[in-house]
Amino acid sequence: NNGNPTTGLDNKISTSDCELLIPNIFTPNDDGIQDYFRIQCIEEYPNAKIEIYNRWGNLVYELENYGNVEVWGNTDAWWDGNSGNQQGKKKLPSATYFYALFLNNGSAPQNGFVFLSK
Repeated sequence: NNGNPTTGLDNKISTSDCELLIPNIFTPNDDGIQDYFRIQCIEEYPNAKIEIYNRWGNLVYELENYGNVEVWGNTDAWWDGNSGNQQGKKKLPSATYFYALFLNNGSAPQNGFVFLSK
């Protein structure tokens, strides 16, 4: 399960081989459990892009080729609870964040929320 719980999953997208499961909580507290916002089966979409917004609608993180470990490596492919280049890299507080996941396969973006808990 790539460090994510099997509960707390609210978004599912089925493909012929794999079901995309997007967790709605993760805990980037460096304990080795759920430290990254990992989306199960995202490897089926190597060109995916993710954008993370805070409750005020400010973009705090984005990454092209999200979850593509061949491009980024095993840890840099995932959101770790830090802000991206927009604010300088810093740890974000525990809160609900909103994501837009673009699979870049002609489908509509997937939107939802994730709770970052420390």
